[in-house]
Amino acid sequence: MNTIRKRLLAAFLSFVMVFLSMSDLFTAYAGPPGIVNDPDIIAEVTYDRSVVNSRGNSDFYVGEEVSFYANITVSSITRSIPGAYGKLYLPKKIFTYINANNISTWINRPSTNYLNIDSSSDTEYHIVTLKFNNLGGGTTQTVPFKGKLADFSLANNESYVIPYQVYDANDTLLESNNNTFTAKTYPIGYGNEDYNYRRSYQYVQGSSDLQSNNSLSNTLSTYVDFYTRRTNWPAAGTYHGTSFPQVGADRRKTRVTVQLPANENFDTTDSRNAGWTYDPVNHTISKEKNYPSNTYTSEGFYIRYNNQPTGTVNSPVEVTFPIKWEYVNDDGTTDPASLEKSKSFARYASFPAIPPTDRGVTAYKSASPWYLTFDDREESTVHKYDISTTWGWNTGTPITYPTLGQKKGRLFSILDTPEVDMEFMGYQIKYPNLTGKVVDASGTEQTIPVLDATQKAALSNNQLIGTKPDGSEEVIATNISITENSTMIDLPNPTHYTKINLKFTNPIEIQAPNGNVVVATYKFRLAENSYNDVKNILDAKPDNEQSYSDTYNRANVYGDDGASHQWNAQTRQMIRWAKIYAKESAHTTQNQNLGTKYLNEEFAMTDGIQFRHNLPERGRDVKNPKFFLLADPALEFKGMTTNSVGQPTFGPYLNNYRVEYNFKNTGKTAYIWDFPTFHLPKGSNYYTIGFYPRFKTTKNMAGGQNSIDTYMSWDNNEEAATDKVPGLYDDVLDLDNDGNTTEKFTSKKATYLYSPPLELILTKRSKRADSAETLYSTLTTPDSEQIVDYKLNIFNNSITGVSGFTFFDILPHVGDKAIAPDQQGHYADRGSTYRLGLTGPLDPNPNYTYEYSTTPVTEGNIAANYAGATWTSSVSDWSAVTMFRLKMKPGYTLASGAADDITFRAKMPDTTPLDTTNKAVNTFAGFAGDSYTGAFEALSNVVIPKKYKISGKIYYDVPPAGGSGNGTYLTTDDDVPAAGRTVSLYDASGNPVLDESGNPMTTTANANGDYAFDNISRAGTYKVVITPGVGDTISTNRVTSTSLIIGNDFANGTQGSNPVFETSVTLTPSDDKKTANAALVASNSTLKVKYVDMAGNPIPLDDGSGNVADTDSVHGFRDPYTVTPPTTLTGV
Repeated sequence: MNTIRKRLLAAFLSFVMVFLSMSDLFTAYAGPPGIVNDPDIIAEVTYDRSVVNSRGNSDFYVGEEVSFYANITVSSITRSIPGAYGKLYLPKKIFTYINANNISTWINRPSTNYLNIDSSSDTEYHIVTLKFNNLGGGTTQTVPFKGKLADFSLANNESYVIPYQVYDANDTLLESNNNTFTAKTYPIGYGNEDYNYRRSYQYVQGSSDLQSNNSLSNTLSTYVDFYTRRTNWPAAGTYHGTSFPQVGADRRKTRVTVQLPANENFDTTDSRNAGWTYDPVNHTISKEKNYPSNTYTSEGFYIRYNNQPTGTVNSPVEVTFPIKWEYVNDDGTTDPASLEKSKSFARYASFPAIPPTDRGVTAYKSASPWYLTFDDREESTVHKYDISTTWGWNTGTPITYPTLGQKKGRLFSILDTPEVDMEFMGYQIKYPNLTGKVVDASGTEQTIPVLDATQKAALSNNQLIGTKPDGSEEVIATNISITENSTMIDLPNPTHYTKINLKFTNPIEIQAPNGNVVVATYKFRLAENSYNDVKNILDAKPDNEQSYSDTYNRANVYGDDGASHQWNAQTRQMIRWAKIYAKESAHTTQNQNLGTKYLNEEFAMTDGIQFRHNLPERGRDVKNPKFFLLADPALEFKGMTTNSVGQPTFGPYLNNYRVEYNFKNTGKTAYIWDFPTFHLPKGSNYYTIGFYPRFKTTKNMAGGQNSIDTYMSWDNNEEAATDKVPGLYDDVLDLDNDGNTTEKFTSKKATYLYSPPLELILTKRSKRADSAETLYSTLTTPDSEQIVDYKLNIFNNSITGVSGFTFFDILPHVGDKAIAPDQQGHYADRGSTYRLGLTGPLDPNPNYTYEYSTTPVTEGNIAANYAGATWTSSVSDWSAVTMFRLKMKPGYTLASGAADDITFRAKMPDTTPLDTTNKAVNTFAGFAGDSYTGAFEALSNVVIPKKYKISGKIYYDVPPAGGSGNGTYLTTDDDVPAAGRTVSLYDASGNPVLDESGNPMTTTANANGDYAFDNISRAGTYKVVITPGVGDTISTNRVTSTSLIIGNDFANGTQGSNPVFETSVTLTPSDDKKTANAALVASNSTLKVKYVDMAGNPIPLDDGSGNVADTDSVHGFRDPYTVTPPTTLTGV
């Protein structure tokens, strides 16, 4: 059957190659190697089915990465080919670059030199050699690989061939096959058939651009341009695309043709028209070129006309230029399916000459900066306005300047009017000493100063007058010196004026136009009432970049033309008061696609967290950030770097991270960094931190779509914080363990497709007995003495069925080693530090038989353990089992793509003496029949003891003067730690929790009042008990502690007959760290003074009526006091 199939395939491929050669459609390379046929071997290359299934089709476009399988099947179950190797021939014109990252590793390979990529010995191919230990009968050996289809390498629906050869250890070619694939491309065109682009041209009548008032000059060249894009294929009956892909560059050139109007006068000698081919008969121009995959470009040409009419400005004459794009086939014909059309336009108008216009004195007002951060009134609301004035002259068309001495402008005064109450703080008035253009009596153009020397001096004869709120005026300054170098004059006392008027004693005569005469810079700040108005507006707005309030100043400039025409120019400008805020604005790139990954492939992801802020001088901190990286437990973490922004803050800490397994019950391993506080600086800006974690795939990973999730939390994210920096995304995992999953932090998900080798894949996973079925993982964190559920997954990822296999498991124990040797014959340490015992037999599977052994394990010797052990189908003490094996029953075949699960249970020991550095490592191995010398082993499953933590602070809740405590630890309230208190831990029934030595767990609050129990080995509800010190009283203000609030969680209770302070804390696998804080009442103290003799005996009164009385005095908490013993005692 295989022979028939292969002969048909060979004949078909031969026909294809002859057809391609005859039609000359494909000229990328001369042809593939010839076919050699071994009827017992099939060598073929197919698409990677996991990638095809993920995308839903096998339509791969030029410019895309394509994933393949290289398959070798040996049909006869009695035949094996030790030392065999395969050769892939990847055409260089299709796959420009091939390196080791393009080829997946595989299990059945020598320890060294198993992959060779030769890109130099053959001009047409990259030759990739894949070496195997042995090609066994009845199996298929598959190696995934990938390559990017090069731009311009193929036409749409054109085929290419990847030959694959099989050699034995003696370099004898046994089998070869030429595998054919088809590529897709996209056309070039535009998304609108009726409109592409329009240019408008306007010319003054009488100019050389026109031959008459309503006709262009025949020598005038104007530019006509249009846009070109890569699009999808047009729908039937249309000639435009509807989407714009970034792949699909066809090897065929695109012919772009522009239809010119009948009166065109195309100039082929114009160098700007190089590349266009002119057809004077059909009035067209065209060019042929290759466009890259990601095409969005503007191109065009210069056109002249014969007697082209013009319209008016309001009604121009429009010329239409139809454009079409189409692929050119190798035989010169065009591909009708690729035809796309659009239209570009040029409009032409003429207008009469425009006479010059005297615009008089003009006013312009500016503020720099105009965008200010609103904070305190005295400093942050200080701002400046610049008021400038010129003599404005519109030169008209053609250009005409005023005649010197006949035309002039005169400046009288500049009036500034704040539209809200302002306090005037200072002024700076200067002239820029600019020049302007005039003509003399003979009509000769001259460039002269705007002001002559006399007028410059006259500027300093002036008054600066302020109008008070009651309407009265006062002179602020007289004869202010106005020069080029005038400086700011600050008023001794900022004053509220409703107007500021700069009056010149004599009109300032301006002899040349269009240059600033004088620039008045006024310094203001908001008056108290205006400040409060702005504050109230901003307080009601959200904390973002859209929250602002504007205030305006108006200015008027008065003057005349030296004759009868008076000028009053007005200008207005604003200051924008922006609300203080800081927030996360983006986390890039969301839903990042990292592509297809192969076994042992290293790759990186990018993670950019962007903050946007508008902050005053003090800036704002992002406090105590924590970065969380969650990944498949079997994905190896290789490290992380950061960008230049993050390097000073985070760089020194990148290697200091902790690992938490099955984080928050997600089944993923979390890598967690506790970074120091970082600072957002003043100003309105963005602040972006980039993290770049790296990973490596391993053989214990499940194939298919996977994700890497990143999160960052920080202390001051909540809206209640006065220095808040909210994030964008809900805290769905409750990262800060405060019970609030709707507060905002930041998070991101990146996806990748893992395509494992097409071999028999063994995976061992486990879960806590109290976890859901979906939470099997390569790493589990169970409680002390808890049952662990194990699952052996046997997945046939090869393309043929598998039968007759044996699977061998050695249970974890101290000092254990790998079951099977590596490719160098070494047995690696598994690293278990404690033992797990079976609780019963494996769950039955009708297709397998089970055997168990209690024989002690011989470390590093698969022969002794498998063949030398005593095996039985049942044992009396399941906890004594050291290893077990399962065999496929005769006649059973595990189909391609199918999987079997074998489950069993084991029990954890008492993990109180253990910590999270301890582990139990379990693997299992597979091999055909009893041939354990060919065993291959699953990657390890790791079980680490789960540890829980309860911690908190004991402190004195100091009341403010005349007030009472608030049940919250605040150093600003002078709250202080209460050191030295004894804290004990009890279970829910009131029994002491014992430590690793069997003693009750107790601890003592340190100098900061902090205590912690961090070796709790079971989930559940616990009672935390504080033994009060002398005079201690627990506050009655119950305030639940959170990640931001150190509250008061304790109340009065009893332990036995003794009064204590106590609280209950519930720990769960997903909420494994809890805080319980205690606030002690900071009450006044009574000082008692006793009078005794040197021996300590009471001093009697002389009259025998008793002893000298004690004296009491009351003192505030922590107040200093002195005791002065009296020199005389009444009655003594």
